[in-house]
Amino acid sequence: LVMSMTAQTRDLNDRKTIEDFASIVQSVERLKMLLILTVCDIRGVGPGVWNGWKGQLLRTLYYETELLLTGGFSEVSRAQRTAA
Repeated sequence: LVMSMTAQTRDLNDRKTIEDFASIVQSVERLKMLLILTVCDIRGVGPGVWNGWKGQLLRTLYYETELLLTGGFSEVSRAQRTAA
């Protein structure tokens, strides 16, 4: 899946990574659905495959992409994002 591969193999601090991913996803609604699908896919592989590191990478990719797609406004506050 593109979200998993992007989160685990690309530099999430590089703006181009987020821009490239956002151009694939194209909307916040698709981004939400892709996140759910990606988490289910990783967790469905087997016990021990899902871990906090993968979760954090996916959260970072999600929130950075959401910000780009919405013009800089997130549906989740910064405090909630950093507490996650």
